[in-house]
Parts: sequence; C-alpha cells; structure tokens
Amino acid sequence: MLMTSGGTAAFYTFTVTVPSVSREAAFAAGGSDAERASTTAILIAMIVLMLLQPVGGRRRASRRHQGSGLAS
Repeated sequence: MLMTSGGTAAFYTFTVTVPSVSREAAFAAGGSDAERASTTAILIAMIVLMLLQPVGGRRRASRRHQGSGLAS
C-alpha cells in the first residue's frame, strides 16, 4: 500500500509541479528558447520513464513468483 501511495505522489509531483517550475525558471533565465528546451527535456524524461515501467513490473512479478514457489 505504501509503495502505491508513494508512487502516486511521485508521479503527481513529477507531472504537475516539476514541469511548471522548470518552465518558469527557464523562461526567467533564458527566454522562450530555454523554456522550449526545458519542456523538451521533461518530455524525454517522461518517455524514458514510460518505457521503463514494463521492466519494473516484470521484475516485481518475477520476485513474487519466486517467493511463492511457482515455477517461472
């Protein structure tokens, strides 16, 4: 239960708070080009994390099967 709650809080923080703070800071420091670069970096990070989700699920499922005595 705590892992689910922690994952939800981390996802919310990353998807809502980080992009807005990053864009505002980048715009203040370097204008619209820096804001665009910041948005692109966050988009790339979210795509990488999206692609890594099945890897984490597979590892967790294999650990669950090993502990139950089921052949995997």
